[in-house]
Amino acid sequence: MKRELGEGRWDRILIRRMTELSVADNYNEAKDEWIATGDVWWNGNGDIPDWVHQVAIQINVFVAIQLFIISVLEILKMILKK
Repeated sequence: MKRELGEGRWDRILIRRMTELSVADNYNEAKDEWIATGDVWWNGNGDIPDWVHQVAIQINVFVAIQLFIISVLEILKMILKK
């Protein structure tokens, strides 16, 4: 379920943090470019729960595997062109 952020305390904090970390000057632009990292919500609001940390690790591993596969495919393309 997706919802718009409103005027609640945590919504305002999230909007402010998203905008601060963004290259955009305002929330409307920041929300379109922002990529969730977990730091926006948890940093400064207490310790990061274990499940958030584990998801971040899983995402990093997945991205590393994707980058490796892309690199191998690029090398194969260069070899096959010769």
